[in-house]
Amino acid sequence: MAKSDDQQDIPVWAYEKIELKNPDPQWMDKGNQEKEELFHLLSRFGVKQVEHIGSTAIPHLPAKPIIDLMASFSSFEEVDQIAERLHQWHYAP
Repeated sequence: MAKSDDQQDIPVWAYEKIELKNPDPQWMDKGNQEKEELFHLLSRFGVKQVEHIGSTAIPHLPAKPIIDLMASFSSFEEVDQIAERLHQWHYAP
């Protein structure tokens, strides 16, 4: 599959086939670690809360082994700077 110009910066792993895996207790620990890292990364932009969401956040549930996080913002004024910081992290649009 050829990538369009707007997809050139998206990492290869973002296109990997997704398979459901058996529940893994380490997903909760990994989610907490990633949550703390993302909070630290974005706290200068006024982020007050980051949550581990999605199937890996639910104990005993088979899931795709991808940690999904959600950060809450009070304003979109700095969204471009936030997106730039996320691109330096594990973010895939």
